[in-house]
Amino acid sequence: MGSGTRDFDEIIASLHVSVAGRNFYFHLFIIIYELIMLICISLRPGGPFVKPRRTAYFLLYLVLILATACVMAGQAWAGREKDSHRCYFRIEHGYMVFFSFWGLAVTLNDQLGGNGLTVYNYVILIMAIMSMMKPWKTALLFLVNFLLLNLLLPYFPNPAGLNHGYNNLMNSLFLSLAAIVINTSLYNSRIQAKMDEMTINRQYRQIEAANKILSKEALLDALTGLQNRNSYTKAVQALVDTEAASLTCIYVDVNGLHELNNHLGHEAGDTMLKTVAGILLRHFRPDEVFRIGGDEFVVLCKNITYHEAVRRTKDVCREAGEAEYSLSVGLDWRESDLDINEIIQTAEADMQKNKEEWLCKINRII
Repeated sequence: MGSGTRDFDEIIASLHVSVAGRNFYFHLFIIIYELIMLICISLRPGGPFVKPRRTAYFLLYLVLILATACVMAGQAWAGREKDSHRCYFRIEHGYMVFFSFWGLAVTLNDQLGGNGLTVYNYVILIMAIMSMMKPWKTALLFLVNFLLLNLLLPYFPNPAGLNHGYNNLMNSLFLSLAAIVINTSLYNSRIQAKMDEMTINRQYRQIEAANKILSKEALLDALTGLQNRNSYTKAVQALVDTEAASLTCIYVDVNGLHELNNHLGHEAGDTMLKTVAGILLRHFRPDEVFRIGGDEFVVLCKNITYHEAVRRTKDVCREAGEAEYSLSVGLDWRESDLDINEIIQTAEADMQKNKEEWLCKINRII
């Protein structure tokens, strides 16, 4: 899995968040452990500079501490950059290269004391587990280390005069190849796991967005954008035990919708309903206005005065008339006995009375 993988840069950026914390503690552990090694070697008889080999260890430990501290500082700085994850991993990859050659240097120094390939082995395994370099880069680094190790080993002879060239060659080759396999497997597993996580999160966001749309559609009237009967039912239930100072219900019926649909088509009827909805929204809050049927609207208000309710109702009827539409309106306002269902019934009855008067007037004209 490489840079051609879909959303690869986003995957690496996301991995940066989880890897950064792990690496911080890894680097901190190295600094603390190498400080302990410096103290131990300094307390040995003769100190750290009594022999060239001991001096070499001392300097190698010190160099690793300084390099690790610089890496931690560099990565902290990279966190403030725009492409912080790219800067972070460049620094980390450079550190992995340094760490591999540091392990090689310690191993060669170990050979002078007959200590074998212990350090080379654990450095290679640590890198196989920790490295986030692309597998081909890590493989190339491991193979270069393997070649350098076996080319340089003859110049660092065993103090007992033993020739372990063949054993060192085969053991280091096996470990290098195994480390390549381990690193490739872990790298691909991390990328795949993050891809799966991002896919799940993306699908979750899509489902969440779809649910919001469905929820909105379930509570809003598609034509006018007003709250629909579902919202109206919930609003009525919420007002059953209200402690408001007053309650107002304005029941509106749009006159002539059926006739307009028959003569001019449903588009004209839709225009009428949207116009009336717009007028209502100019005088009342969106959460107060409901379309509960084909040509019926209800306004439920709390804590407005009677005169304010009447004034707004008259303004709605006047603006509807200016748009050449007619409304039958019923109103009930109360500041005591706030039974919302009874208030709605009274307002509806008042609207029906006005509707009958309008019908009688139309019939007389006809």
